[in-house]
Amino acid sequence: MLKKIFISLLFIGSNYFCFSQNFKGIYIDGFHQILGNQQKEDSLFDYLRTNSFNSISLYNLHLLDFSSSTQMTQLRNFILNAKTNQNIVNVGAVAENAWFFENKILPYNLSSQANEQFNVFNLEFEFWVPSSVSGYYCSTYLSPGGFSCDEAGAFQFYMQELNAIKAITNAHSWKTEIYLGWFNQTQANTMKAVADRIFLSNYNANPNLCFDFSLNRLEYLGSSAHNCEIAGLFSSEDSFLNPWLTANQNDLDSAFSIFMEEFDNNSGAWKNNTNLIGQQWFTYSTMNYQLGTLTAEKKSLNNIEIYPNPVSDAISIENSKVSQIEIFNSQMKSLGYFDIEDGKINLARLNSGVYFLKSTNQLKKFIKI
Repeated sequence: MLKKIFISLLFIGSNYFCFSQNFKGIYIDGFHQILGNQQKEDSLFDYLRTNSFNSISLYNLHLLDFSSSTQMTQLRNFILNAKTNQNIVNVGAVAENAWFFENKILPYNLSSQANEQFNVFNLEFEFWVPSSVSGYYCSTYLSPGGFSCDEAGAFQFYMQELNAIKAITNAHSWKTEIYLGWFNQTQANTMKAVADRIFLSNYNANPNLCFDFSLNRLEYLGSSAHNCEIAGLFSSEDSFLNPWLTANQNDLDSAFSIFMEEFDNNSGAWKNNTNLIGQQWFTYSTMNYQLGTLTAEKKSLNNIEIYPNPVSDAISIENSKVSQIEIFNSQMKSLGYFDIEDGKINLARLNSGVYFLKSTNQLKKFIKI
């Protein structure tokens, strides 16, 4: 009997660990087409809240005009909103060279307040892809810089860029982040000594195979004693997990839970040096979500009425056809979505204070006593 209880506790603990992750991120592609478009920004934040993301990595920043005061104001407002209202802790800039960070992102950050800044610099340079190395990378970076147009030269250039980026982030307490596909043990040792966080690709069409697909590279990273955060990188593209997500109510956390169960069951010594913090997804446009729209359920939040106010235990909602509603504290930090049951929201978990219910175009203020 005691053995059964112990096994049950292990199972519960494993599942709790899976979902107590402190990192859940996503790449936002086409960001230059989202920024400044209120409907698309609202739609993006709606998706991020619904799926409890706390980290975003922004693509296509090179298509923004960093000399435009209007566009930079839009960028500051976007990041400010993300950090102060949307529970986004990490806002990452993605680029393939240190020059962009030095000449675009750094000046932007230095001219912005802390909660308007990028606090993560993400280097994406696929030194392991032969076609890129011998083609675009060769003509753009490697040959002009005196590097050989092969993997050795590409990795040498990569480390030059990574170290330059690390020098910037170290000086300002920001994070250096990298995305990795394929690499060897020597490369793992070198990169892990510099990067603060690694997104490790485990692209597969079956979530039951994602861990096995990345195991050898996890072992490489775990063989290095350097401290570094690691997040499993999943793809929602059609050739990878999109069909599975479609068949499973777009349950991102279940895909990650399967990965974590395999991780927990592995007894390799490499785990002692592996700080697996959560999940990262590629990419926003391939998720099963309509960009630029709000659901009919969200739209029906208009004109709701609430009472009593002030309230002690539960607040009643009238004219609402939804099952959940978002609540913010007095600093406009989201506290998440609360269930509406029999026309009421249980507020027992809230301390006394001022709060807001958020509808599509209005905030309803109430006081918890």
